[in-house]
Amino acid sequence: MPTNVKINTALTIYYCDSDNYKNEYTIILAGAISNEHLQGYLATSREGIIPNQIHPSLEHPAVECGEESFWDPDSDHVWCSIMELDECGDNVDLDSLLTNDDKAIAMSVSDFFKKIIEIENDEGWDVETETIRHLDQD
Repeated sequence: MPTNVKINTALTIYYCDSDNYKNEYTIILAGAISNEHLQGYLATSREGIIPNQIHPSLEHPAVECGEESFWDPDSDHVWCSIMELDECGDNVDLDSLLTNDDKAIAMSVSDFFKKIIEIENDEGWDVETETIRHLDQD
């Protein structure tokens, strides 16, 4: 591989509500995902993630995909998942997540997983604030 090729990581942020409405988008993180990142994530993040609390440029998939937001408190929730990691767990092929796409958000793969672990271990996810934020968008 040429030395000028930048290896980044592509991850899919996925959402499915209780009415089975699904939406997703792909983020590119600077750097290559490692088994250490995977194991740290799998050890802590079991309920899901709230993308906007990891990095302000990450939105809920319905908002990110440009669709109108109709927040239904009976079926919608703030939780999203990282599709490849939550579906495959330890069996994910980390090499399949690597990309030469250089359109990374302003966050490294290490900082992304560090932030998830920090939120899980320290203050926890702020579900109330995120729910209010979505209700205010309607």
